[in-house]
Amino acid sequence: MTPTRSDTNNLVLRLWRNQDSRAVIIQIVTMAVIFALIALIARNIVINLAAVGKE
Repeated sequence: MTPTRSDTNNLVLRLWRNQDSRAVIIQIVTMAVIFALIALIARNIVINLAAVGKE
């Protein structure tokens, strides 16, 4: 049998179970999603303006 790693050895689980680090992770993911949505909207605006001939 191969030995299994305990939960305390798993860095991701330790970070997720720590309330402070989990809050930071959620904030980083939220900001990344917001910036991605802003970039998608800006790209769509540029494409639509180019389609109607305005630059």
